[in-house]
Amino acid sequence: GKGRIHSVPDVADVAQSATVVVTMLPTDDIVNTVASTLLEAFPTSTSSQCIIIDCSTVSPKTSRHWHEEASRRGHVFVDAPVSGGVKGAEEASLTFMVGTGEDGSDAEEDQRLFQEILQPLLLRMGKRVLPCGARGNGAATKLCNNLALACQMIGIAEATNLGEALGVDPTTLTEVLNTSTAKCWSSEVNNPKIGPVAQKDYHGGFGSSLMLKDL
Repeated sequence: GKGRIHSVPDVADVAQSATVVVTMLPTDDIVNTVASTLLEAFPTSTSSQCIIIDCSTVSPKTSRHWHEEASRRGHVFVDAPVSGGVKGAEEASLTFMVGTGEDGSDAEEDQRLFQEILQPLLLRMGKRVLPCGARGNGAATKLCNNLALACQMIGIAEATNLGEALGVDPTTLTEVLNTSTAKCWSSEVNNPKIGPVAQKDYHGGFGSSLMLKDL
C-alpha cells in the first residue's frame, strides 16, 4: 500500500529518524557526499546497525569504499543498483543487483541481512532481487548490464536510420525487429517510433549523459 512521505530540509535529518536509508543518486561524487553525511549523522547511541542501501549506478570502487567505512563505524552500506527505468519503477517491476557480501568472514550475518531486510524491502519496489556476491559486485554487474544496453541502443538506432534511408516504414521495421533475432529491450521499449517514448514528447527517464558516465 501507499504510505506517507515526510520531506526534510537536509540529508542529515534523514539519519536522525531512519535506521534504513535507500539512496538512488546520479554520480559517484554525490554518493560520496550523501554517504559521508549519513554516516556522520547516524546516532552513535543506537543499539542497532543503521543501513544504507545504495541503488545508484556507480563505480564498484566507490561502493566498496563506503562498505568499509560504514563497517568501521558499526553500520552497513550495501550496493543494490537497479534496472528497469521509469516504467519499471511505476509498475514495481524493477530488478535489483545486490552486493550481498556472502563470500567473506561474515557470510552468515550477510545472508541474514539479505533474507530478512534487503530482499523483503526491495521486493516492495521491484520483482527481482539478485544476489551478486561480494560487496561492490552489484555495482559491477550493473555496469556490465549498461554496457550491453548501450550497444543495443546504438545498434537499434542505426538499424532504424538505415531502414528509413532505404524507404522502410519504421513501424514495419520495428515489428520485424521485435519478432526476429534483433529483439531486445531497446527495440521493444526505446525504439524511436510512435509509442511510449514518442507519446511523452521524447522525455525519457535515463539520459544519454548518464549512460556516457556509466561507460
